Amino acid sequence: MICAGKTRRARTVLLGLLFLSPLYPCPLFATVTLQIPDVNLPDGKVEFRPGICDPTAVPATLPQQMPQSTTSNYTVAVDLGNTTRGSYGYFIYPVYVHPNGGQGQRCAFRVQVLPSGTFIDKMQDVTFHVGEGAQLEDGLVRIPLYNFVYAKSILQGHAGDQLSPVSLSGSTTLDVTLNNTLSDLPIGLYPEVMVSPGHGSYWQGTPQAAVHIPRSNSTVLDAGQSLDGAVVLDLRPNPWHALGASIFPLAPGKAHETLTLYVSYDSPGGVPGTLEIPVAIRFSPSFWSLILSVFVGAIAGSLLAQLGKTSVDGMKWYKAFVVALLCAGIAEVLGIMLVYGGSEFRLFGFELDPYQLLPVGAIGALVGLVGFRNADDFLKLLKKQP
Repeated sequence: MICAGKTRRARTVLLGLLFLSPLYPCPLFATVTLQIPDVNLPDGKVEFRPGICDPTAVPATLPQQMPQSTTSNYTVAVDLGNTTRGSYGYFIYPVYVHPNGGQGQRCAFRVQVLPSGTFIDKMQDVTFHVGEGAQLEDGLVRIPLYNFVYAKSILQGHAGDQLSPVSLSGSTTLDVTLNNTLSDLPIGLYPEVMVSPGHGSYWQGTPQAAVHIPRSNSTVLDAGQSLDGAVVLDLRPNPWHALGASIFPLAPGKAHETLTLYVSYDSPGGVPGTLEIPVAIRFSPSFWSLILSVFVGAIAGSLLAQLGKTSVDGMKWYKAFVVALLCAGIAEVLGIMLVYGGSEFRLFGFELDPYQLLPVGAIGALVGLVGFRNADDFLKLLKKQP
């Protein structure tokens, strides 16, 4: 009777274990565990929480492009293509563990990665321990570490010139330089760039900009890459409104208008961001507009000089007028050359900007006034016999 009772109890325990076994995805004996120590950085820290083994989420084969590391008995791979961002300041990295030789338990771990500090995204060698029970094997895998808060923007940009010249007539194309500050990770750029003008009335429609990487079907800046013309800005001013804003002189270094570009980006797997790039605009009339303005100024100056007179020292007024026009034109061209070469243009002690319409008209008027009064001496010089 005693033996029969023990037999019944043993059968009951065995049946209970068989009944409960489907509730456990892993066997009741020791399973594979993964441990990843925290990584300390000069400007931050990254914590890893591997979680538990899930044998149902493991791919049959590990793609070669995944970062992998092999120990004596295991191969560990990080699925960077399926990393996700959590809602509370962490990332999820899928990590797969395969037994070498195909014999043994496979595991998938959803590793919770918690960054802190202000470090920028970077590649880092990360150690791990993998195995069953207390028999853990050490390994090392190189993976990217992402952050949510940066000490500085990982993408930088600026226009080609401190003051970008834009023609008042027709369209002007401006190039914007972008710089990837990450030394070992690429940055992906969104193709569309939003442009916000300071004064919408200065433009025909909304100014347009787009990412332009000189590689087919690519919007990626390589690690450490700086590229001129990575963003192309197409501008079409409203001639009359822009002329009204630019006709009055401004101090050197001042802008008529400032556009703000919003470039969206992310490091693949990291946090998306938006870079604001101010572009200072200086409206510039065409060369022929400048010449016309200086001639109009010269006419006004000449008329003022010969008020009440029909001649200048015995010379016909129209000859003096032609001389004044020529002198004004020469002064304008000389001023353009001086300013283009980085010098100042001073006329009768006044510093003038030969690229702005009102100062150009003043140049013509001053030269016309003085040139008309002294045209007789100038013509006599030309007629003087050697």
